[in-house]
Amino acid sequence: MILFLACVVGIIAGIITNYKSNYGEIWIIITSIILGIVGAIVGLTLIFCPIGTRGEIAEFESIQTSVEVARLIGEPLESATIQLKIIEANEWLASAQYYNGLFFFGDFIPNEVDNLEPIH
Repeated sequence: MILFLACVVGIIAGIITNYKSNYGEIWIIITSIILGIVGAIVGLTLIFCPIGTRGEIAEFESIQTSVEVARLIGEPLESATIQLKIIEANEWLASAQYYNGLFFFGDFIPNEVDNLEPIH
C-alpha cells in the first residue's frame, strides 16, 4: 500500500512540476510515466493477490477438515499421499504467515492466515 501511495504522490508531483515549468522536461515526463506503470501494477496486485490467497486458505481448511474426518473414521493416516498433502499444506501456511508478517508483503496477504493452525 505504501508503494502504491508513493507512486501516486510521485505522479502528482511530476504533473505539478511539469505544469509549473514553462517547458516540459523529458525526465519529469518519463519519471511520471514509469511511476504510473509501477503504480498500476502494484494497484492490480493489491486487488488480485488477496483473492488468490483466500482461495488457498479455503484449500488449507479443506485439507484440515479431511484429515480430521479421516482420523474420526479411523482410516489409517500412514498413507504417503495424505502425509505429503499435510506437509505441503503446512509449508504453504508457514510461508504465508512469514510473508504476512513482513512490512512490504503484509499488504498482499490477508490477515486471516495468522488465525490458521498447522495440521498435526
